[in-house]
Amino acid sequence: MKNLSGKVIVKAIVFVVLSAILLSTVVGCGSAGGQQTTAAAATTAAAAAAAQTTAAAAAAEATTAATTAAAAAAAATTTAAAATAAGDTGQASSNQPDYYRGGDPIKFSYMRPVWQAPTYEKGNLYEQMLFEAGNVEIEANIIPVADYNSKVTVLIAGGTDIDVIWNMGPGNPAMYDIIDQGAFLALDDYLAKYPEVNSAVMDPIWSALTSPDGKRYFFPNSSSIFSPFPIWYRKDIVDDLGLEIPTTIDEFLTFLRQIHEEKPDMVTLTVNELFSEWYFQNIYNAFGYNHAWMLDPDDPNRIIPSFTSKNFRDALEWLHQLRVEGILDPDYMIAAGKRGADTWKAGEAVVICMNWSSYRDLLTNVRKNVGDHANIGLITSLQGPAGVSAAVNLSGYDRGFSINVNTKKADDIFEYLNWVYTDGYIINRYGFEDKTYTVNAEGHIISIPSDERDPAFAQPNKEPFNFPNKAVDAAWPNWLNYYNEFMAAGLTVEDLEVMRFSYEDAVTKYHPDYNRQAYSKTAAEKGTQLEQEYIVPARDKLFIDPTADIASWDAAVQNWLAAGGQQIIDEINEAQTDKSAPVYVYDYTGPDYR
Repeated sequence: MKNLSGKVIVKAIVFVVLSAILLSTVVGCGSAGGQQTTAAAATTAAAAAAAQTTAAAAAAEATTAATTAAAAAAAATTTAAAATAAGDTGQASSNQPDYYRGGDPIKFSYMRPVWQAPTYEKGNLYEQMLFEAGNVEIEANIIPVADYNSKVTVLIAGGTDIDVIWNMGPGNPAMYDIIDQGAFLALDDYLAKYPEVNSAVMDPIWSALTSPDGKRYFFPNSSSIFSPFPIWYRKDIVDDLGLEIPTTIDEFLTFLRQIHEEKPDMVTLTVNELFSEWYFQNIYNAFGYNHAWMLDPDDPNRIIPSFTSKNFRDALEWLHQLRVEGILDPDYMIAAGKRGADTWKAGEAVVICMNWSSYRDLLTNVRKNVGDHANIGLITSLQGPAGVSAAVNLSGYDRGFSINVNTKKADDIFEYLNWVYTDGYIINRYGFEDKTYTVNAEGHIISIPSDERDPAFAQPNKEPFNFPNKAVDAAWPNWLNYYNEFMAAGLTVEDLEVMRFSYEDAVTKYHPDYNRQAYSKTAAEKGTQLEQEYIVPARDKLFIDPTADIASWDAAVQNWLAAGGQQIIDEINEAQTDKSAPVYVYDYTGPDYR
């Protein structure tokens, strides 16, 4: 994690101190699969995270007394492991202490983004069981993650009586101003009163999120420091074609051209969500573009948004050539609502850029749709003109929540949070045994895929009540959990090793983001406007239009600089005196199958 000197040593230390308790549902908060830290987003309002939407069946209605009784009975017979404040290993215990929260009933309103389909049905069986377990009533307000950033900013600025509100945090210029204007409650006194809640976030993250007045107004949703987007390909097809696996960006272009020629009826290259260019992270890295801030090549004492660099221009020109040659998915940036992952899993595409943890889903679905002969290969560490494909370091959180300064329920909210991070933690993290997870012969918790559950317990009905997982459970992957999931899916250790390599290879060669969330007044005032007026249209035109000229990008960057972009750069450099690269060390010490 980051410290004030800029060095970061991150260790995922998970203490195996578990007791068992009765549970109510919910898997940990969804992350964007990829936390977008574009250079533009680092200086302007945070870009909407890629919304990974999972199809879900409609939730069962709980309208009768019999259903309510069933909920109580289920809650009374469900067992699960309890986690300590230090974290959870997924190891179940045989003890059954009463995990219900005592004291007075608590009621508050809660607004958050959802990464799943927004099909939450009020009064579902999961909700009833959670409310009974936590002695709580939560009024859920949800907004799809793709729309959240823009909508929540308007909502807060206009005034709202919602008690707990997710937002982008003080690193976002708009939220910085909202915090500065006094919209949120300072959390420090409550965090001191409830140390288990405070310890759910690592100290270096707290330090990075402390406001200029020395107080904390934002509780982060801890996430991975890295989220690599490797290049996956249909190994069975490539083997049949006898193609060599590329090791450089030039060889990769040749590789794609060969596939396009040999398989003209298939999409050669696609990405998961067809509206986002974040998925080209590995390709970008080979050109030295880190999707964030970098050292100015002409001045090592200055940092610049890397989209203004020659590195990004070269990468953009390279990707534009894929559009010109028909190699890039024809629906990319064009077909609203369509996902390249669906095309790939249907057996209609050969190469896909997608999050490292998508491997199991890609493999099981392509085999289901194409046959057991289908297999996946990995392309990694492509050497390019200015770098090697790898990961980009992220902030260590993806949004989080604040408490409305006008609420009268802060004490109650923190009492509930104290339960969430102590006796109720497995409820928040996993859910009900035999409803959202099972326990194997070794006593390990294995999540049940959302689409295989009773609809009342599917993610869309659970996610609206999720609070962030503890940081120790979010910084690094839990490889033992992945092992259990792979075994339950009928996959092999060799399959898991492919996915694990895609992650570990990338994070040990990461490209650092040099911006430490420094504040720019100009970015807060008009950063989003400048991005939408100059950067996004010029970039997307090169992705969409095969006749577009790279000179149009050069003009867009110059216009952005002249309209206020240069002022943003100057303000960021003035605010951040430390221009050294943050240092991260991948040192996994959590539960492991090896």
